[in-house]
Amino acid sequence: MATRRRRRVALPGRNGDEVALYVWDGLLNGDVGEAVEVNAFADKTFFVHGTAGAGLSAKLQGDSSEAGDQFYNLKMADGSAVLSLTSTPSGETVLDHPRRVRPSVTGDGTTNVTALLYIVARK
Repeated sequence: MATRRRRRVALPGRNGDEVALYVWDGLLNGDVGEAVEVNAFADKTFFVHGTAGAGLSAKLQGDSSEAGDQFYNLKMADGSAVLSLTSTPSGETVLDHPRRVRPSVTGDGTTNVTALLYIVARK
């Protein structure tokens, strides 16, 4: 298991909104992404694309602890189940509002995906 670095892409917003895209490349079976602080961003959408492999499960995990080490699986926007993307390309809106988030990926030896988090802070 490796922790993959993230990169931030600033995007133009409308009406003073702050908009960003976080990208984690090369996520393999058992990898997690470097966490990103998102507490100021109400709108979040999680995407994944690349080689799914057999049994892909790309989850977005959240944490609100002081230490930043208590990650849990976030739920679908309707609250019905854990947010788990199982094919590529796919995406899902995130309803939960933890302090920080990170992607977590499982699959098989051919799994190699890029996870993206699109976030907006409305003004």
